[in-house]
Amino acid sequence: MKKIIFMIILFIIMIQFCKKTEIVGFTITAWEETDEMAAGIHDDAADDPAIWINDEDRSQSIVFGTNKIDQGGVYAFDLKGNKLTYYKIGAINNIDVRYGLTNGLDTIDFLGGSNRSDTTLTFMKIDSRGVLTPTGKIKSKVDEVYGFCLHHDKKSNEFYAFVVSSSGQLEQWELGLSEDLMITGELVRQIEVGSKCEGLVADDELNILYVGEEENCIWKYSTDATTGESREKLVMSGAENSKIAYDIEGLGLYYMPNGEGYLIASSQGNFSYALFDRKKGHYLTSFSVVDGTIDGVQETDGLEILNLSLNEEFDSGLLVVQDGYNYNKDKKYSQNFKYIRWQDIVNSSDVELKINNEYDIR
Repeated sequence: MKKIIFMIILFIIMIQFCKKTEIVGFTITAWEETDEMAAGIHDDAADDPAIWINDEDRSQSIVFGTNKIDQGGVYAFDLKGNKLTYYKIGAINNIDVRYGLTNGLDTIDFLGGSNRSDTTLTFMKIDSRGVLTPTGKIKSKVDEVYGFCLHHDKKSNEFYAFVVSSSGQLEQWELGLSEDLMITGELVRQIEVGSKCEGLVADDELNILYVGEEENCIWKYSTDATTGESREKLVMSGAENSKIAYDIEGLGLYYMPNGEGYLIASSQGNFSYALFDRKKGHYLTSFSVVDGTIDGVQETDGLEILNLSLNEEFDSGLLVVQDGYNYNKDKKYSQNFKYIRWQDIVNSSDVELKINNEYDIR
């Protein structure tokens, strides 16, 4: 009897494994990968990337990536994936970058993140070389900071930070910059999303906040705090879409003019990524990142995508994704991030996708 029960359990596990490793949609391969995290090979360490654009030389732009283990921090990588610097600032879960925050006299680029070590929104100034220096913290009122994103409202020129807890408590903070270049915040909205959330991204042009409720769907909120809890579901972002498998995790935006472009979402349960039309809100297609010269990608947490040309390799945009299982042949390493070329996605897609490598949302 015990043998029969064991075989049944093994059979169920094999079925679940097969489901999770099934190739979803069209396939592509990664172009580059970063150095691995300073963590154990079994640690859930890497989580969320952000891309900073170096205007003096875009080939010197930087990919920041979080190491969310205890006493962790933020890595800076070059476009080849080489580690440049490691900032030990705590268990940073999610990060984002914005440009041009001003106090009327001085203007800064900055990185913000959800710091689980002290339940704060932690901010770092980015200088012209991409070097980070501390520039303030805001104590969150949620039980545990988790997902995070920044927003620059182009119409009002106001800056905001959104942070969500693992239980779905969402806060919106209006940001300011003091005379001594420290970022300050005023809490302007609190929302109960419903259940566990992490993925957040804000559209700076259309003023939409996308929230990934992990085992439900992607929600669309206005970034206008006065709209309160009003929201709508992004069509085909939940169980009605057979290409989506929970958890819904990382979210990112590929910007194009006139509200066009794409929203990309990590479908962690089947190792894939779903693409939505940014303007119309329609689901378009899904794809998987499979083994090539660099190993494939599984169970992506955070991601970031940029449409601008950075160098010859990433001339049409760059997608950076966290890899939950980092292998080199049969040897396992601690987690890292993979770099994917937007032109490879466009060329392999089973639907027509566009490229615009000049439109600058900043």
